[in-house]
Amino acid sequence: MFVTLCSSIYNELRLEDTLCDTVIRAGGGLDFKVHRLILCGCSSYFRVLFCIKPASQQQVYSFPGVSPNGMQLILDYAYTGSVTVTEDNVMELFEGAELFGIQDIVQSCYSLLLQKLCSRNCISIWKLAEQYNYTELRDKAFLYMLYHFEDIAGYSAEFLLLSGEQLADIIGRDELHVKQESAVFQAVLRWVNFAPEKHRDHMTILMSKVRLLLMPLDYLLDTETKVEQVKNNRQCLNMVIHTIKVRRESNTNRSQLRTRLPSHVLPAFGGIDNNHTTDKTELYDVRSDYWRTVFRSDKALPESSSCVYLNGSIYYIGGCENNSYLSSVQRFCLATKTWQEVGSMHKGRIVSALGLMAFFSQIGGYNSITYVSTVEVYDPLLKSWETASSMIHPRCNFGIAVLEDQLFVVGGVHKNGTSSVELYDGTIDSWQPVQDLEAPRFAVGCCVVERQPDTPEPQESHLHLVLTSN
Repeated sequence: MFVTLCSSIYNELRLEDTLCDTVIRAGGGLDFKVHRLILCGCSSYFRVLFCIKPASQQQVYSFPGVSPNGMQLILDYAYTGSVTVTEDNVMELFEGAELFGIQDIVQSCYSLLLQKLCSRNCISIWKLAEQYNYTELRDKAFLYMLYHFEDIAGYSAEFLLLSGEQLADIIGRDELHVKQESAVFQAVLRWVNFAPEKHRDHMTILMSKVRLLLMPLDYLLDTETKVEQVKNNRQCLNMVIHTIKVRRESNTNRSQLRTRLPSHVLPAFGGIDNNHTTDKTELYDVRSDYWRTVFRSDKALPESSSCVYLNGSIYYIGGCENNSYLSSVQRFCLATKTWQEVGSMHKGRIVSALGLMAFFSQIGGYNSITYVSTVEVYDPLLKSWETASSMIHPRCNFGIAVLEDQLFVVGGVHKNGTSSVELYDGTIDSWQPVQDLEAPRFAVGCCVVERQPDTPEPQESHLHLVLTSN
């Protein structure tokens, strides 16, 4: 109560220009009369600044890089202890708060920028985070640019203000998401045409980043004869002519080209290759129907492990190495292409695992002595395992799938093949048996498919499990 009353009185004195002892000048020359003591209380920056020189020696302090509105909001916070961060003021407020070291405001702005990241503002957020070395915000904004490049290049005013070096870096990335490579070429033309005198000198380096071999031959021929920016640049024209020649004279296999990484891929990690575990990671691109090696580990990955995708990372769980059953969990970050060991199960085993919302579970398995029924749940934020209710029957090498929020385990091995099927209810942490398979099955593959409208037999659900096995 007392603190609130004091804040109210101090703010009234400021607004009445009473007892103010210094002036803060924002960008544009707008002055704010303030009390030094109040600003010292909210910012160590101001405390150091005001203690360097006595009040009699300097009355006005200029901050041309802080907008008048941003300064007004910061001073309001200094006197009242509160500020409203909005999409309209977040950028200027962030810069001012960062300059003055007011971490409460910086954190509020940071959270809002992450929440409101979109095609319209991702470039300015990326530049801001780069300037102040906020690596998480910078990386997320940059990935957003790569994943939404066509929208940004086609409609964003910020795109046109990129430097040539920045644009070359973006379009040179394998992770750039475009449906057709021609979209990259059109983006370059839009950027150059925005400021021809200033931008045309970058045309050659930008064209070298466009993957011309991925473009249709007809499109290349039109580019050679009709696009002025190419026709008038000898180096760019030679690139197009050379590409046309290569396309006409060779049977270039698409798998030999340096393509962009697609937005949806099927990864394959580890496994056995010529009786040895492999260190190779491959991605399958559905659009172009080919596999591509994208990463090699420092050492071969364990065999018989399980993989789970969760929150931009792939977790590699358990497995067998040198006749030892592992409890380790390794995380592969798709953005950085790096491995990190993040935790261990309570016991080593060959397991089946499945991602569920913000967690993943490892279920059953084999530990070199016996088949197990235990279940553990991993929380990536806490990097810890918690036990859940065990299955009714121990098993390994079974099928697993989620059907309408219900987890099913199907078949598997327990001494011999089993036909039992169990359902897990996470709301009460319990397993219950459901109808057995018609015959025992192991090495089962499960997936969930949508029932087609012309399915002859009516179903209670529009989804059902499909099983395959050896």
